[in-house]
Amino acid sequence: MVLRFVRGGSPIENFAACVFVAIPAGIRQFAAPVVGSRCFEELTAWDDAGFGIDFSEARMMSLNNIYVRSFSPSDLLEDGKSAAQWDEVRFDGRANPSRRGEARWTTAKPTTVYGLALWWTAELVPGISLGTGPLDKKTHWEQLYLPALDPIRLAPGETLRAGIKSVSSPETGTDVAWSLAVLTSKGTERLRQRHHLGEAVV
Repeated sequence: MVLRFVRGGSPIENFAACVFVAIPAGIRQFAAPVVGSRCFEELTAWDDAGFGIDFSEARMMSLNNIYVRSFSPSDLLEDGKSAAQWDEVRFDGRANPSRRGEARWTTAKPTTVYGLALWWTAELVPGISLGTGPLDKKTHWEQLYLPALDPIRLAPGETLRAGIKSVSSPETGTDVAWSLAVLTSKGTERLRQRHHLGEAVV
C-alpha cells in the first residue's frame, strides 16, 4: 500500500511529491504447541482403515504437510498464552527469503502435544498491528497446523523444543521443514521428530 502526501501542481509534480510507505512494515511469526487432538485425528484416519492394508506411506505424507485450520485457545498449550515468537521479518528490501527460528516450552504438568499452530502479527504502521492468532480479533485469516508424526507426551519439567525453517523463491515456491524434540529436566534430548514438506509429495 502507498500513502501519498501531495501538494498542489501538475501530475508530474504531484508524483514527485509522493512519499511511499510500505504497509505492512513487517511481521512477527508465532508458534504454540497444539494440545487438542482434533486436527491430528483427522490426519491419522489411515490408522483405522482396516482390511489388512498398510497405509503407513499415506500416513507419513499426511503428517509431513501443512494445513490451514482454525484453533480455539483451548486447543493450545496454556490456552495460547505461552505462544512464542520464532521469527520476525522487516519489509525494508533486505529480508532474507530463508527463515529459521526456534521456540521452547517447559511443562508444569503431564502434557500431550499433537503439533504446532503458527500465525503472524503484522505491523501496519508504528503502534497499529493486525494479528491472526486464536487470541486476536477474528479475521478471514486462519492459522497453520504443523502436525507431529506421533503424539508427544511430556512429563512435568520436560521441555518441548521446536525448530522451523522455510525457504521461498519465485522458481520453487516455499519449502518448509520443522522438528519437534523433547528435553528432559536435565537438558538431555530423549526424542526428536523431523518433518519436511517435501515428504508430502510422491
